Amino acid sequence: MKEYFDLYDVNKERTGAVHERWQPMPEGCFRLNVALCIFNTRGELLIQKRTDTKAAWPGLWDVSVCGSVLAGETSQQAMGRELKEELGLVHDFTDTRPRLTLTYSEGFSDIYILVTDPDPDDIRLQEEEVEEVIWADKDTVLRMIREGMFIAVYPSLIDLLFDLKDSKGYMLPA
Repeated sequence: MKEYFDLYDVNKERTGAVHERWQPMPEGCFRLNVALCIFNTRGELLIQKRTDTKAAWPGLWDVSVCGSVLAGETSQQAMGRELKEELGLVHDFTDTRPRLTLTYSEGFSDIYILVTDPDPDDIRLQEEEVEEVIWADKDTVLRMIREGMFIAVYPSLIDLLFDLKDSKGYMLPA
């Protein structure tokens, strides 16, 4: 099944054009992805192991949920859809801003953070994409990055995500 997403300009504004997934990006255009870091009240991050059949980062561990914003969706709608698809969990992101937006060569990544203790019986893995999930502390995730078991992210990003879970912004609490 073909997937399409909106194209964005350098200012993260929709251009009005759509693009087919896995096709080369037009010059000066970008796409939008979302990611969710679910932390429990013990401060651990829920991480997922991507299936071996995933086109990108097969068999590696990743943050709780991630995916593409499809054509016509907002970042918040895509985040809710991806959470439901990958983990079977429901959360309304309508009035939620991403905690962080990162840029990369082909686009933008809106990163959301939730602190919650989901009932394990409510988690339903999307078999085509997610092999398993576990709770991991920061040291475990950083070790997995060093050992090549986690997708290629900067360890300092993991440090920042763990720091942001306890704050309302980017500044130290007063």
